[in-house]
Amino acid sequence: MHVGTSGYIAPEGHGWFGGNNPKVGYSVTVDIWSLGVISMELLLGRQPFPNMADFCGYISGSMPLRFDQDSGIQLSETCRDFVRGLLAADPKSRPRAPETLCHTWLRPRDNELQEEVDDS
Repeated sequence: MHVGTSGYIAPEGHGWFGGNNPKVGYSVTVDIWSLGVISMELLLGRQPFPNMADFCGYISGSMPLRFDQDSGIQLSETCRDFVRGLLAADPKSRPRAPETLCHTWLRPRDNELQEEVDDS
């Protein structure tokens, strides 16, 4: 039995990567995965894996993570790198929370910092 909303459950919650093995279990990396799903929804207005076939295809490595499906929205490569990290299929490859917070995509750009200084 798994607990959670199906579209947000990490692969290990579905039994991939030893998730059903009580000796392996899963950790806070499941929350990092969910953050990736939410990020995709906020950025593109859609779920990254609208059905189980897409989810399984991505986890097995037979389908890429798709950023440009019919939305017309172009995400920067830095943004894509951020989301790819959060949605790494193998939980051992996902960043921890401190690494996530330090990602380049989340850092303000120098010109944004300068604008804040100029406005004060």
